[in-house]
Amino acid sequence: MNTYPSGLPPEYTTQHTSEFWWSMAFFLIGSAVVIFLLNMLLRKMLGVERRKKFSNNYVNEKHQRIDWTIRMVAVFAIVVAAIFAFYSIQIYMFFIFIIFGAIQETVRAVMEKKHAKNPNDYLFTLIQFPLAILVIITLAYAAFPDVVGELLSA
Repeated sequence: MNTYPSGLPPEYTTQHTSEFWWSMAFFLIGSAVVIFLLNMLLRKMLGVERRKKFSNNYVNEKHQRIDWTIRMVAVFAIVVAAIFAFYSIQIYMFFIFIIFGAIQETVRAVMEKKHAKNPNDYLFTLIQFPLAILVIITLAYAAFPDVVGELLSA
């Protein structure tokens, strides 16, 4: 027995669906553009060369081993979170990605500080990750204030 005129709850109507996709486009395009511009500005200010897209830019073999160890521990943490926190998995995933991303970038910065040719590589790495997270959280809140507010209050 449907209590809704269209047979669907209001959140599934065309109006709400359209609003969602416009918000999603704003979030995705806005995040990509702002992060790209911030990275470009940081690279120019610090004199850092651009890294290859979608490739692992390891400083040395030790960095590669540490990075893959961190990735495996992160996958294990995600599986454990999925098993034990099934109903509140979104907030745990968010924090797992933030924590392990921060660990990976810190390891990269330490390796760049010790072994990179350009002395400013590690500064770019240390500044870029927190700025990207700040941009993503800010634009996510701007696009989806109810969802982000609910996740942060959980």
